[in-house]
Amino acid sequence: MRKLLNAYFDFSKGEFNGLIALIMLVVLIAITPDVYRFIMPEPEDPVVEQLAIKRLEFAVKQPRRFNDRRVTKENPKKERSYSLFPFDPNTINIDGWQRLGLSFKQSAAIIKYLEKGGRFRKTEDLQKMYTITPEIYKRISPYVKIEDKHAGNINAKTFVLKEAKIIEINEADSAALIEIKGIGPAFANGIIKYRARIGGFYRKEQLLEVFGLDSIKYEEIRNQISVDDQKIKKLISTLPG
Repeated sequence: MRKLLNAYFDFSKGEFNGLIALIMLVVLIAITPDVYRFIMPEPEDPVVEQLAIKRLEFAVKQPRRFNDRRVTKENPKKERSYSLFPFDPNTINIDGWQRLGLSFKQSAAIIKYLEKGGRFRKTEDLQKMYTITPEIYKRISPYVKIEDKHAGNINAKTFVLKEAKIIEINEADSAALIEIKGIGPAFANGIIKYRARIGGFYRKEQLLEVFGLDSIKYEEIRNQISVDDQKIKKLISTLPG
């Protein structure tokens, strides 16, 4: 071996012996822990063993817990018990909704909607509530009986509404002109003054000649006025003949 090394490195006898000693020392250090564990085995520790056993049990139980959770999702709770009866969704209380099969949280959401001014005017309005599922709606909709207590009042007001007034602007005084929606005292006086200057209006569009009365204001009032050109007053000319 020395001859082989000398062929490449040219070691002296002392250097070669030192190299061999170094290699043996490295090998001895590398195998010392294994030799020590073989000669002096590690004493058993009951606490360490118990911890190792518990870790193993925990690892074994984990998949079982996952499977239990998956089974729970695949097998939901049975449908809530319910009883059906005629009801008005605008007046039924929270207990009544629960009797129909809704949960307390679902029922409370509907009651909150009504307390804020919401109202069910027809059966289909129930579908707008996110707490009422299509299945629940299909089940309870045949039993909905909505009593509209305000229907009579609404109809009465509809028939009592007065017809819109049409003001003839060649004869109207300031009080009558103010009844036109969009005309205040300033515009009323302006119309009267301009009418006096020209003797009267022969068509509606002449109102655009009144100071401050623009096309927007004219469109607002034109359906509330009429013009009778028979009421135009002839102005007496003051020019010399």
